[in-house]
Amino acid sequence: MKRALKGLLASLLVLACLGIAAVGVLQATGWNLIWGQYLQAGDGSHIMIDRHGDPIILGDRSRTGNLFHGSRDGDTVLFLCSDIQESYPARSRAYWCFRLERGTASNLPVDTLGQLKELGWLPATF
Repeated sequence: MKRALKGLLASLLVLACLGIAAVGVLQATGWNLIWGQYLQAGDGSHIMIDRHGDPIILGDRSRTGNLFHGSRDGDTVLFLCSDIQESYPARSRAYWCFRLERGTASNLPVDTLGQLKELGWLPATF
């Protein structure tokens, strides 16, 4: 029993190290793994709000062109994207995504939504 537990812990440690190394390689080559809450703008643009409440406009660069299909406002999503352009709101190109958790618009930060309304990214009635 102890031997099996040690083997399992060793395997988990190796997987964790490989994951950390993979993220490091991605970032060193200009790729980013980011996660946050999805929001569709009034004009159909796709926005990810990160854990700090900062919005990032994401362009779909997937092979199929339907990367955001099935995503709903407030879903927690993990994205693989290129460099993030520092503007407000920030911009990037997304190549892959994975929904981590379903959500609703009530999960989105109110302050960020207010700023996006002021900038015209969201309708006043959102």
